[in-house]
Amino acid sequence: RQAIPDVRVCLRLFGDPRNPAALAQHGHALAQTYLRPGDALTPGNEWNLENGFTPQEVAHWSYEFLNSWGSLPPLDIHLVTPALSPGAPHDFGPLTEAWGLYDYIGVHAYLGLEGHLTKVRDYWPNKEVWVTEFGTDRKAEAAAYAESFLRRCVDLGYVTAAAWFLWDCLPEKEWRAWVARGTPTETALYNATHSAPGPTPPD
Repeated sequence: RQAIPDVRVCLRLFGDPRNPAALAQHGHALAQTYLRPGDALTPGNEWNLENGFTPQEVAHWSYEFLNSWGSLPPLDIHLVTPALSPGAPHDFGPLTEAWGLYDYIGVHAYLGLEGHLTKVRDYWPNKEVWVTEFGTDRKAEAAAYAESFLRRCVDLGYVTAAAWFLWDCLPEKEWRAWVARGTPTETALYNATHSAPGPTPPD
């Protein structure tokens, strides 16, 4: 927020999938502390991979979380669906109604596993996408891939934000240098969603 005061933050919740009500309460408390109006929160992570949930179970869980969240004092915070793993069995069909109640559709996209970026539009054509993870484990190609992916997001026109899974993609020293250096694509993505010019990369 110091570098870009109007940056939008998406808080990701990880917790016990058996208790969506408790996770909603915990997320609500964190949101009051760390988030600003217009920021976002996404509950859960790849339930189809980490917990072996069926699509019907993911839909039920998504309803339960949403109902619990709705019973808490209102916050001006957007809800992003918990993204599914693109590398595990999945079916968006049973999620259409439940996820349609969220503000954004959460997507994970990795090199060779980017299909969800466009597939979700078949099910939620009027919803914008929030990419909560993208990246590649090919460390030598990571920076170039990140720039290419961001350009694609800008071209698609319905991606609100994209979060690079930095830790998995580059050694810490390298990704810190990449972020500090800044890229034309970062500025392009910023300008695509802001009326002001892009930020000046730090020294």
